[in-house]
Amino acid sequence: VSASKARREYNRVFMEELGRMKRITQSNESKFDKKFHITGESSVGIGPSCFAAKVLRSACGSKLKFIYLVRNPIERMISQHKMRVRTNRTDKFLYSPDLEVTLERDIKDFLKVQPRSNNWWERRGAIPCLFKEDYFNSGWSGLYVVHRSRWLQYYNPSNLLILKSEDFFKDPAKVLNQAFAFLGVDDRDLPVDDITKKVYNAASRAS
Repeated sequence: VSASKARREYNRVFMEELGRMKRITQSNESKFDKKFHITGESSVGIGPSCFAAKVLRSACGSKLKFIYLVRNPIERMISQHKMRVRTNRTDKFLYSPDLEVTLERDIKDFLKVQPRSNNWWERRGAIPCLFKEDYFNSGWSGLYVVHRSRWLQYYNPSNLLILKSEDFFKDPAKVLNQAFAFLGVDDRDLPVDDITKKVYNAASRAS
């Protein structure tokens, strides 16, 4: 199974589960019992998703917290190209294995659909969805001002913590402690230094 097919299937199942949660939720607030557990989920596709914020707010309520790990947009585009090459998503119909050709194509494709109005990403309830799947365009995923604006239409700023990947790479323990503080997790008994020494996603780190 290719990485792209696996990711689409993951997103499909995730959205189906959110729909199920919405159906069984009787109010606009989450039914999770805070006394017993904290649960989390991670995905590179949720941040730039055109639909996730609305569905999550409807299914789980207003008290969810989100950590958005961003990085230099140019570095992110290069990383996404490397992922495409590694997962064999480079052919004449999709993407060239040549970095410059691929990035030029992605930028041109974005400029074709970019709205001409000023500050179009600030339209209340009407932010356009330029690419339904973030991996179709490497530039779209890195437009954090757009995605942040969409999330803030459904959640308060206090529910969203934005962290820079560059800071995380430089000092993982410090950034992890920021995340714990944001989530209200007591980290006094957690081996933070040991946790940050382990490589959890070798493919991403390699890119």
